[in-house]
Amino acid sequence: MKIIKENDCKALVILQENDIIEISALNGNKEHFEVKCLNSSLHINEFPFSKVKEKSIEEKEILKMKEYLQDKK
Repeated sequence: MKIIKENDCKALVILQENDIIEISALNGNKEHFEVKCLNSSLHINEFPFSKVKEKSIEEKEILKMKEYLQDKK
């Protein structure tokens, strides 16, 4: 793991194979997640990052469908 850039609000970290970063907030929130480098790809809490992005797109499309259906009533 290499920290390339760091300032008050942002850091650039390069992960090598099998490196793990655990991320949480300072405000007392107990939620945290892990970012792992496995087989040269990033995984968030064991999910590949691409799946997280797909889920985000899917949730936006579901909201659009719900709004459409409410407008038709």
